[in-house]
Amino acid sequence: MKFNRQLDQFAPYRTFDTEGKILMNKNESPFDIPGEIKEQMIDRWKAIPFNRYPPIESLPLRRKVSEKTGVEEGMIIAGCGSDALISDLMHLFEGEYIVTFTPTFSMYGFYAKRRGLKVVEIPLNDAFDIPETLDEEIIARAHSVFIANPNNPTGKLYDDYKIDKILRTGVPVVLDEAYWEFSGKTSLAKLREFENLIILRTFSKAMGLSGLRIGLGFAGKKLMEKWFALKSPYNLNTLSEIAAIEMLEHPETLERNIAFIIRERQRIYEAFREIATESFTNFLLLQADAFDFLYNNGILVQKFRGRLEKHIRVTVGTEYENDRLIRKLEAFLKA
Repeated sequence: MKFNRQLDQFAPYRTFDTEGKILMNKNESPFDIPGEIKEQMIDRWKAIPFNRYPPIESLPLRRKVSEKTGVEEGMIIAGCGSDALISDLMHLFEGEYIVTFTPTFSMYGFYAKRRGLKVVEIPLNDAFDIPETLDEEIIARAHSVFIANPNNPTGKLYDDYKIDKILRTGVPVVLDEAYWEFSGKTSLAKLREFENLIILRTFSKAMGLSGLRIGLGFAGKKLMEKWFALKSPYNLNTLSEIAAIEMLEHPETLERNIAFIIRERQRIYEAFREIATESFTNFLLLQADAFDFLYNNGILVQKFRGRLEKHIRVTVGTEYENDRLIRKLEAFLKA
């Protein structure tokens, strides 16, 4: 057998043993779906034939999302998590490289390299912001530019004028709004202004449906026609689609959970203001080399290499989990 030589760049995704640990490492919601909503989902699942394929283009979900956002259903696409949509986008445009602003979500680079594209990484400045001065020629010649806003892992929310400046180069700009519910800021209104703008969203964070893998993409109709042409059919399974629609019908649950997470995020930030980066997400980036200490005390957080080697990223959890994190991290800092 002859394997693709590009595989030498990759290694399997690994995580740490989670048994008995408080999980604060994956930016998941601390809340499972309420039992009564789960029962409603199950009732809907019982009514569908499992021997039939799901709607080929996820039209029921797209209609519900259109109703909630005001974006036309023809400008919306759904897939098996944002990852599937990111993978699609790597095949949608011409070019030899993508541009990212680092540190950022690692899967942009993963899917680019899997497609055979190079990755041009532009470092964020000392404030973890997009630099004021950019080489617009390098950006304009790119396959695409990926920007997480708010950013993962920094929690930073970028100013509109910086993103608009990149959009005006004409390069396809993928704006990943995975955490937009925690910032309250979205660029959906710009879809009419910029035909090169693509927005991604997910049901894995605020919605609490990480296990069902549901992602959304938004773009102008011209771009979306090309996207649908290459998208895998039946990409989103029926159970996930029904669950997503059901969650969209319970905004009060979503709003309550978001409000709690924002309050708790602020509480953790105030406890560690001197080492914390202000966040507009459901996590905080802390300048503390505390991964091993917390792990040995039953708390799993995210650690990094490179520029963020002495940082940890902490997902906001339940009140009990956050209390325990604060106590243990205070003990680490006092030692």
